[in-house]
Amino acid sequence: MKKIIYTLLCFHFFSYSFAQDPNVLMGLDDPAHGVKIKINFPGYTGDWARGFTVSDNNTDPYFGIGVLGNSLNGVTSFDRGWIGKNNFESYMNFLANGNVGIGTTTPEHLLHLKKTQPTLNFEKTGVLNWTMGNIAGNDFYIKADNALLSPFVIESGTGNTGIGTATPREKLSVNGKIRAHEVKVETANWPDYVFEDAYKPKTLAEIEKFIKVNKHLSEVPSAKEVEQNGVELGEMNKILLKKIEELTLHLIQKEKSIEDLIRRVEKLEKPK
Repeated sequence: MKKIIYTLLCFHFFSYSFAQDPNVLMGLDDPAHGVKIKINFPGYTGDWARGFTVSDNNTDPYFGIGVLGNSLNGVTSFDRGWIGKNNFESYMNFLANGNVGIGTTTPEHLLHLKKTQPTLNFEKTGVLNWTMGNIAGNDFYIKADNALLSPFVIESGTGNTGIGTATPREKLSVNGKIRAHEVKVETANWPDYVFEDAYKPKTLAEIEKFIKVNKHLSEVPSAKEVEQNGVELGEMNKILLKKIEELTLHLIQKEKSIEDLIRRVEKLEKPK
């Protein structure tokens, strides 16, 4: 019983410890609430004039919890400022729909971060720090605080994604090796047309002439081009298949020529 009385006395004295301020209420006569605290500080205007604030005195910076808006759709906010002045800075806000904003009073998603370069940092003592967010421009980064490790980046303007490179030139640019069980490349215009009757492949003489001048097969990129631009797997597979099919046609033709020569030789060798 003594503990209960002592606790009630503490609440009683606490409720009057702010007597110099005009608006301090505890335990409002609202049956829908067990205990309700309402603190209004002089000098505030608008809906921010209600909330709970922690400060050393009436002039020092404070940290507070307040409500922006006087309805169920109001914003619950953690803010910082100076008592008696409308100069608060909002740090975290909770909307009635459950959205949480850091750096914004109007979060549009369950967690909405807003800043010049909003980032999240993941740190483990004695280990690398990882940072995620808008680090450079409007691009999205995931990177480690280590110059030896290149970032993962998604460019905002192009949608290009880079792994190990901060300047992706394609939808996916990887500066390193990729290991997979299977890679599927979708392409069109597969060179089955080589076997159509109307298709006429270059003669071996034409191919030889091209090779002597260019030092590579026609349609196949040169070593210099591959070094500068890389190889497009889908396009290269089409080119290589086309060359194999053309080579097959030449082999078939040579086989027919050889068989014809054999018949002629056998005919000449028969005794008259």
